[in-house]
Order: sequence, then structure tokens, then C-alpha cells
Amino acid sequence: MREIEIIDDWHVLGLRATGSRTLSLHDVFVPAHRTVALRDLYDGTTPGARVHPDYDLLRAPRGFLVAFSLTPVGFALGRRALALTAEGLRARLSRGMRQVADSEVVQLQLGEAAAAIEVANLVLHARREEAMAIVRSGRVITAADILRNRRDITYALHELRRGVDRLVEINGARTVYDNDRLQMLVRDIHAITTHYTVSRQAAMVPYGRLLLGLAPDAGEA
Repeated sequence: MREIEIIDDWHVLGLRATGSRTLSLHDVFVPAHRTVALRDLYDGTTPGARVHPDYDLLRAPRGFLVAFSLTPVGFALGRRALALTAEGLRARLSRGMRQVADSEVVQLQLGEAAAAIEVANLVLHARREEAMAIVRSGRVITAADILRNRRDITYALHELRRGVDRLVEINGARTVYDNDRLQMLVRDIHAITTHYTVSRQAAMVPYGRLLLGLAPDAGEA
């Protein structure tokens, strides 16, 4: 750690609390026991898998589980955003006179937002349960397994973001205030959906290639 320069450059839209600063190393010797071949990560054949043979997750190819690394945070934030918005709308008055909750338009928008957020969570949990069952079974994890996981989690997270953006429309201009509770959740969700692990192009193109009978590009599976 004494040889690492920590660069304070994490000034971002969302996920500010992660403190994900850049680490810079110059002319630093890295011993072999602190290295892992990228191919071993992709194939689930890292040294740790041999050291801990009873730890099933270490034998899983990286691509099979990487979709579950950051994204569950976004799904939890989406459910929280839905709860906060519904709570706030129950007592809100429009122009100080009419109960917002009585508006059928608001009810429709909230119902559609809830559907997007909650169905997205169902996809996450269903795919996670299936993935863990496959890992525990010890069977060979195929390219199709890897690409389907990433496809479904990416699709679900972007659907959740769509639902949360709908909540912003319902919440109105108060969302632009920094002290609005919904705003922080929205910023974090938007930050998560910029991550490469849930890039729509990176998820959907390889699966499209699979359906067309084309071999995956290097690093896709």
C-alpha cells in the first residue's frame, strides 16, 4: 500500500459513498502469487478454486456471476424509490386543493412504474436462484448460460430504471432539489446503469450472435 498513489478523482453523479478512487502504481514489482490470469477468471480455473475446492462460486466462470455483483444494489434502490414515492403521494395536495392520490392518471403512472420495478426484481431473483442451482450441481457452465444471465439482468435493470424515471415524472419538480429523498436513489440507479457489466450492447449483441449460430467474441463467454 505504501507504493500506491490514491488519486482523489471520485466526483460523480451517483454512488458517491463507494469511494472508488483511482489507484496509480509506478515501477512496482508484483510477485506471481498476487497475480491471476484473465483467462483463469473467465474459465473459473483460478488458483483459489484449487485452494478452496468446497467453495462452489470459485469454480464458476467470471461472466456467469458478474451480472450479480453491482446490480442487486440498483434493484433494492428501485424498490425503495417506489415505496418513497407512494408514501409521499398519499398526503400530497395539488395546488393546495386536490388530493393527488385521487387522480386516475397518477394511479395509472404509479401502477405502471411499480410493475416495471417489481417485475425487474422477479427476473433478478429467478435468474439468481437458477444460477446458484447450476453452480451447486457441478455441471459444466456453458456459453449460453453465461450470456443468458447477462442478457436478463441487463434487461431487467434497464427496465427498473425506466420505472424509476416514471416515478420522477410523478414526483415532479421537487425531485430536482438535493434534499429530495428520491433524487439520491435516482442518481445511484443511473450511475449503476452506466457500468459496463450492464451495457445493453455488451449484453444483447453476444446473445444475438449466439442465436444466429455465431461464435462469441473473445471475452464474451
